Amino acid sequence: MDFYIEMYDTNTTMKLFGDDTECRVTILDEDFPGKLGFEKTEIIASKNNDKVDIIIKRSEGTDGQISCMIRTEPLVPDSKSKLNAVEFEDYLPKHEKIEFASGESEKIVPIYLVNDRLPPSENQKDAKELPTVEPEGDDSEEEDFGPKFKVVIEKAEPNQVKISKKNCCTVEIQATTKNVEKANEHTKMINYFVAQKNPGWGDQFKLATMLCPQVDEDDLIVS
Repeated sequence: MDFYIEMYDTNTTMKLFGDDTECRVTILDEDFPGKLGFEKTEIIASKNNDKVDIIIKRSEGTDGQISCMIRTEPLVPDSKSKLNAVEFEDYLPKHEKIEFASGESEKIVPIYLVNDRLPPSENQKDAKELPTVEPEGDDSEEEDFGPKFKVVIEKAEPNQVKISKKNCCTVEIQATTKNVEKANEHTKMINYFVAQKNPGWGDQFKLATMLCPQVDEDDLIVS
């Protein structure tokens, strides 16, 4: 909501002219509980890491305490597809309630990964070490993809809280960090140009509408 403050002559009651005789005031509409969605809908994580951080953003208002549920699920439901990351083998499943305090606009949710750096058990410590078998030949090329799983936002409360179209985040687990670093560099480059050309959300949406009409208000491409 906008309104103007103007200066008038006290003797003639006429409005004064000039750039410095008028001030526009904008009141941000923050008296709503807001809308929830992931900051990123696709993340590449290294299997060597202990966890991957998923960020939930609260936009279009931060009034009052709100909550939502998040859960992990296979990329391809009810399937033994190689595309699916395996619970307890690749990552630890999560199904929990996330709460936002009044005025809070972001939550970082850790999803823990399963890797080979877990501390050995007592039986493993006492066991006789077996010789390490080195693979023959040259190192194989790294695969360009890894197993995936999804993190989903659902059941937002109270009822006034909306869930954006960014309600699903796909996490890909890479065996090495090469592709992870490459993806992060691409993300940094995109964010840099977006920040340079679109300082505000409103300007960003207008420019996206002009340049790419199939982009909706959640910055997602409409198929």
